[in-house]
Amino acid sequence: MKKWLGVALVALLIGVTIYTTWMKEPSVAEGIKIGDKAPDFKLRTLEGDVVNLSDYEGERVLVNFWATWCPPCIKETPDMVAYYKAHQKEGIEILSVNLTSTETGSAPVEAFVEKYEMPFKTVLDAMDEVSKVYQIAAVPTSYFIDADGIIHKKVEGGVSSAQLQQIFNEMR
Repeated sequence: MKKWLGVALVALLIGVTIYTTWMKEPSVAEGIKIGDKAPDFKLRTLEGDVVNLSDYEGERVLVNFWATWCPPCIKETPDMVAYYKAHQKEGIEILSVNLTSTETGSAPVEAFVEKYEMPFKTVLDAMDEVSKVYQIAAVPTSYFIDADGIIHKKVEGGVSSAQLQQIFNEMR
């Protein structure tokens, strides 16, 4: 009896291992990595327009996840605005993804965008759909995506002008 119970337990463990390893769909927890194709997404701007990441195909893109209440986000924003204004004609884009579920609504986001005169698109991740796919654990987090749509670099924490220059130059 004990022998059969042991065999049944081993068979059960093997079955569970096979199921969890080979049979299920890949999960978000497995993550996205440098060198992966950046997952496409669709979000709305403050004005209600739909923006897809794939709209930026052929351009080098910084996808920046942020919130209005985040001190490093506040600190990096002027550098991003200045860099974008100086280099936007060189095939670079910045897509600003606000973690709207952490805000008190869209009004603080609108005020922030206006205060810092952000010239690039700001989209609202109101349901945390994109931040989950991109596994955002802290803000700001930035993904640098090359013209082929491949993730070149991930930066957790604020980015400086020097970092923006260096990373965008690496992606030429």
